[in-house]
Amino acid sequence: MKRDVGNQNGFAVVYGIVVLFLASVTGFSLLYISQKDKGASADYSKMRTAAVASKAGLTAFERQCSNAPEQILDLVKKYTQDHNSKWLFGSVANSTEEQKISFWAGSDAPSFSARIMKFDPLSHLVQIEANGYGGSGGRKKTIGIYRLNGIDYVQASRYAIYLGGEGRFFGVPVIINGDVYFNGNFHFNGGASGSVIHGHLITGTDNIESGLDGNFEVDSNAYIRTPLKLNATLKVKGKTGLENNVYIERQMLLYNTLYMNNSQLSGNSNINMGGNSVYYSGTSPVAKLTNYSSVTNTVTDIDISSKLGFQNVSVSPITVDISSIPAGCIVNYPSIINVTKNDWNLTTLYNNQKAAGKLFNGFLVVSVNGGMDINVSGATYNGKVIWIIRSTVNCNGNWYRSGDQSNTLVYVTNGGYVQGLGSGNKFRGYIYVTGTGKALYSWKAGNQIYGAIHHVANSNNDAFQLNSMNGAAININFDIDVMKEFQMAGILKTPGDGGWPGSLVISDTKIRPELLSIYY
Repeated sequence: MKRDVGNQNGFAVVYGIVVLFLASVTGFSLLYISQKDKGASADYSKMRTAAVASKAGLTAFERQCSNAPEQILDLVKKYTQDHNSKWLFGSVANSTEEQKISFWAGSDAPSFSARIMKFDPLSHLVQIEANGYGGSGGRKKTIGIYRLNGIDYVQASRYAIYLGGEGRFFGVPVIINGDVYFNGNFHFNGGASGSVIHGHLITGTDNIESGLDGNFEVDSNAYIRTPLKLNATLKVKGKTGLENNVYIERQMLLYNTLYMNNSQLSGNSNINMGGNSVYYSGTSPVAKLTNYSSVTNTVTDIDISSKLGFQNVSVSPITVDISSIPAGCIVNYPSIINVTKNDWNLTTLYNNQKAAGKLFNGFLVVSVNGGMDINVSGATYNGKVIWIIRSTVNCNGNWYRSGDQSNTLVYVTNGGYVQGLGSGNKFRGYIYVTGTGKALYSWKAGNQIYGAIHHVANSNNDAFQLNSMNGAAININFDIDVMKEFQMAGILKTPGDGGWPGSLVISDTKIRPELLSIYY
């Protein structure tokens, strides 16, 4: 695709490049016009023209970073999701096609284009390839490597469990591979002893006391902002941040630095620091500390979020939006589907919808608008399905087994209620509860959950109860591939809509490209 500079909105900066280009090419042509070998001179002139145009492509990129930073940001974010969206100097929508910028109208006009070759969202390093075209022939590439200053990176949530309210009903051991966020307080009772979070723990800031009645471990950082009562041992392998009072009846074992803001420590036990340091503001905690290397009064409040590396970690919920699903792709229950042990036809329904061209981006979509029983724990589903639950579904621990390549979204919205969601099998999918929706769980021995469980509404705590039969441990594994499938289907958005591993945002008035190296 070839465009005139004069038709490029937001690219008036290119005109200055044109003037420099004309001066360079004219001077060079005058120098070589006197040479005897006119053919060789013409060929060299073509390459020189293309080379100058190529360098102009990098200059245009630099100026667009300054003058149109949002456009550059949108493009690099799109590129992280789809490497075919790589061409500069047009809209994000047409970034899959080369966009040539001409120096003037006419077929003899030199032109340039540029594309993203590589981009690292963590280091903000980008590799740009600029292509220069001589008007009468010749082509030259120039590659520049830049650091894009003026942008920041917000990590997308990797929460295996996300609760928009409090988490009060943990009655069995829970083994969590992923991060956990409670927007309010939490409570693990004695039956949940042995629970482990292989990831970070973050709580909200309400003043209701959180509690542990069973031994509990966090093997990364823990940021507890509610009051806390320990009737059992808490182990934290990473850094710990406390923003409220702690009543300690059983020893807290910390394996890294402790940060405290105005926290009063009381109770009959203490905090064993394991030879690590303590930083605090407010009342000295020394009387309740043991085995520490140093204790420092910072006088002013500590930015604990930054100390724990959470300053750029989003605690906003993921958004699931089903409004883009066409009505023609939705199968309504109870009119057509029957999922009981004696008549399991979800796979048949999937195949029929696929044959009719009525899958939504590869997913069967079932809307439950009336009472429904699911009793199919012996069945395996290998397809992809979105359940939209607006009524009561009775499961009683008899959900189906997920095939290795299957994926299930259980979307429980206003009026929806899943009673006894769970099984003793593999569940591969995402459970998302919003509005007045409600899901109570009943898992069996042998369960393995791959995906995430998110209750995003800030509702009362009876909307979330994580239970199992006979005290069986519940195993929840955050699975980024599960989540990406829903994102690619167009119904899931991470905070900032940046996808995984995170979202890019502009942290300055413009993007300031720093040229690190250039290759001709």
